[in-house]
Amino acid sequence: MAYTWLWKRGKTWHLCYAKQVGKKPHSLHTTDKSLALEAQRRAESAIWCGEHGIKRKDVERIRYSELLRRFVETKQAAGVNEKTLSNYLKTLNHFGSFMQSDVFIDTIRPEHVEGFIAYRRKCPRQHGEGTLGAKTIRNEAFALNNLFAWATERDLLLESPMKKVQMPKRVH
Repeated sequence: MAYTWLWKRGKTWHLCYAKQVGKKPHSLHTTDKSLALEAQRRAESAIWCGEHGIKRKDVERIRYSELLRRFVETKQAAGVNEKTLSNYLKTLNHFGSFMQSDVFIDTIRPEHVEGFIAYRRKCPRQHGEGTLGAKTIRNEAFALNNLFAWATERDLLLESPMKKVQMPKRVH
């Protein structure tokens, strides 16, 4: 069922509501149809969620570097061992470098994490021959999992991108 529709008055788009919604039409203060359609989509979503008793979580939109800063500060305040924290940072910085820019964390997808894991499997060892070991790759995946779980708990992400990632197998 359509709760809203767009109406163009002059060059400006207006959002109108169905009678049962009980809201008056209002100007969207834009002449851009794509912006008007996005505003309509959000209004429809909010009305539908309200009808079905779904409360939407508002998340703070931050960049990856800010997420790392907050994560490290929290872990330091909790008294996490400096070596553990150093290992986390090394891995998380590798992931940031892999992403090639300081992205908003809500744009990180499972495909990015899987690509990072595949990339790390091809990386040479720092001291010695061959590539990184399976245990190192698994530990790095768990560091990312820990970061994104932490972000989800603090309403910085709606859902962890790790949720759909196949974790590397345990090595004995």
